[in-house]
Amino acid sequence: MLVAYTITKNEKQGGKDFWTRIGVCFVNRDGSMNLKLNALPLGGEIHIREEDKQQPGRQQRTAAPQAQRVAEEFPDAF
Repeated sequence: MLVAYTITKNEKQGGKDFWTRIGVCFVNRDGSMNLKLNALPLGGEIHIREEDKQQPGRQQRTAAPQAQRVAEEFPDAF
């Protein structure tokens, strides 16, 4: 299975980017793909990679904490 992420650049916390899992991608028998998204990236880019088994320490983030960070950073926008 492939996982779809959006990556948000973060300059404040040591340059670590926020990886938000927004969906999954399945490869069909004929080589075509199905992409199922639970959220849309604000920056317009989607990063697709194999499931995160090779990086066991990586935290999986969901769209809700990212929305909370945006609301905290831009309180007058909501």
